[in-house]
Amino acid sequence: MTTRPFLANDRTSDLGLFDKYTNRALNHISGLESDQPIDFGDLAARFTIDTASEFLFGDNLDTLSYRADGFDSFMDAFMKIQHIALERSIRGGLWPLFEPFGDRSKKYGDIIKEWVTPLVERALEHKRKMSEQGHQIQNDQSTLLEYLAYSFDGNSQSDLILLLTPPPRCHYHPGPTH
Repeated sequence: MTTRPFLANDRTSDLGLFDKYTNRALNHISGLESDQPIDFGDLAARFTIDTASEFLFGDNLDTLSYRADGFDSFMDAFMKIQHIALERSIRGGLWPLFEPFGDRSKKYGDIIKEWVTPLVERALEHKRKMSEQGHQIQNDQSTLLEYLAYSFDGNSQSDLILLLTPPPRCHYHPGPTH
């Protein structure tokens, strides 16, 4: 199973997503008072999450609405888990020695799973309904998550979440350098 087509294909319909979310981001900026500061990093993160979630998962997480929805906790967890992954890759196979009291990434992974789980549930429900009707998905019209749901033999939410989640205690092994 390969996910490469979803990251390499030129699907012109996907270009509309960038326009859609660019307009939402610009509307947010235009709605601010003239003396109100803009956290551009936060705006860019929200733009990226909304665009990527619709492109890859078929569902907009709607972070550009700026509701009190815990997005800050998601971004904090996302940044911290990246930092931990970087530390682990630098330390190589010795990284478990630096985490003697357990997996430091677990609590951040749990926060991220809270955001991903509803998307997975919807993809599995869509798979179930389509299967009942005898339909198959077309790669050029599906999302990455739909493709994974259809490619995966399991039907349970926890199985698909496991598929989307790196195993605990895994780390990056860079290839040989020449």
